[in-house]
Amino acid sequence: MSHENVESSERVWDRFMAGDIPGVLALLDPDVEVREPPDLPGATVYHGHAGWQAQLDKFDEAFTGFAYERLECIDCGDEVVSVIRASATAASSGIGGSFTYAQVETWQAGRATLIRYFTNRAEALKAVGLEK
Repeated sequence: MSHENVESSERVWDRFMAGDIPGVLALLDPDVEVREPPDLPGATVYHGHAGWQAQLDKFDEAFTGFAYERLECIDCGDEVVSVIRASATAASSGIGGSFTYAQVETWQAGRATLIRYFTNRAEALKAVGLEK
């Protein structure tokens, strides 16, 4: 099943980067849980499709001109680690920059049930037991 999970993860990213939010939601469980990076001050846990959208909206308020590049997609069985480079401009200052982060998606029956964000690849790999 793990290869199918990687393919589903890639579809989510392809749809997201194309702006196809309904297409993304079709691959997320209606009760999906989304967790911000644990080392982020005030990290929040979101629930459901509305929660997933709320966490996107939070970043869209703080930044403009987001661009994403999927750097890596790692098969971890029921979980997939995606390493992403994001570029954006801070809405408050107009200063642009880029950063790399990772997310761990847990898949069941073709849908993501849990998405955990991490500030770096090493922490995401550690979270799935693949410390490197």
